[in-house]
Amino acid sequence: FPVTILKAINPDRRNTKINMFINNDKLIVYDHEQAFPHSIPGMLIGGAIPAWKFAKEQWAKDHILYQSLKGKELLFEIESFVTDLERLTDGLLSKIEISIPAEWSKNVGNISGHLAKTRENANLFKRSLQELLA
Repeated sequence: FPVTILKAINPDRRNTKINMFINNDKLIVYDHEQAFPHSIPGMLIGGAIPAWKFAKEQWAKDHILYQSLKGKELLFEIESFVTDLERLTDGLLSKIEISIPAEWSKNVGNISGHLAKTRENANLFKRSLQELLA
């Protein structure tokens, strides 16, 4: 349950549209059309939900990895992810934004804002993930 799996959690990863594969024990994620729905206002009907509320969404249970992760003991992995999330300081997010090429950076502020809000609500995110996978 590495961090890359959590990066892969979005409405666009389901049995009918996997958009990922494993190569040499590494998870490869592609086709990011809905990977950052919070980056473009209006991309999803009703808007994107906060990251810590995704467990209540049906698409979370339809996710391609849900069945293989549900019921597993993942406390260490979830705690490690939350620790990594809390390391995403505003300064680090700013450095990342600056390093993104201008032609890719149109909505990067929205993504940084979403990550910062998720970091600020890391415990709610953790609880949501634990409830989903219990």
